[in-house]
Amino acid sequence: MNKVTAAYEKNAKSLLALRDLLQLVIRQPARFAENEELLKALNSQGAVAAFEIEFEEDGELKRKERMSINTLKAHTANVFELGFEGFDALRVGAADAITGFKNRSESSNKRTKDGLSKRAAELETQLEQHQMINMLLLQGLSIAIGQFRTIRQDVKPALLEKRAKDAIETLTALVGLNPPPFNSLPSDTQAGTTGVAGQAKREADRKVTDLDDYR
Repeated sequence: MNKVTAAYEKNAKSLLALRDLLQLVIRQPARFAENEELLKALNSQGAVAAFEIEFEEDGELKRKERMSINTLKAHTANVFELGFEGFDALRVGAADAITGFKNRSESSNKRTKDGLSKRAAELETQLEQHQMINMLLLQGLSIAIGQFRTIRQDVKPALLEKRAKDAIETLTALVGLNPPPFNSLPSDTQAGTTGVAGQAKREADRKVTDLDDYR
């Protein structure tokens, strides 16, 4: 194997690991909440490119190697469905997932004057985050559509199942970036949620007020 081929394969493998890492962070932010170096890296394209990390997923050890931002840009089209834009959407989504988890864990006390001031600042931040989250959701849908197109061409049942599972979990995790009650998808397949009775239950659920918003 020549040096060019070896370098290409190394970069491709590293980017696959990066894609899997970003999707994993979005699905399981609590697992990475204490990794300050990762969060810092996620806030910059160049920092993510240079960042090195080893992690485990489904019993498999994966490693993201250090690379330049130019190398990352050159290879993203071969790994991410939307190329560099797809990578960047996942990067931002992963950073927001960790930040959102930490904010929920350290939520302010809204019953005090100081707490109300903090809450007002939090709401202003959330308004800005909503716009970014909506963009992430749109890009996430595009990524998932690309994954489903790939699934349609596969013939191995095990691979089909894994890719479908990853696509569903990624979309669900992206939706989960929203604050309640917009952080979950309604499901007509759950027990007791089908037919007229199920529709009535879903309508009732949507009308329930979250009292925590007024405390």
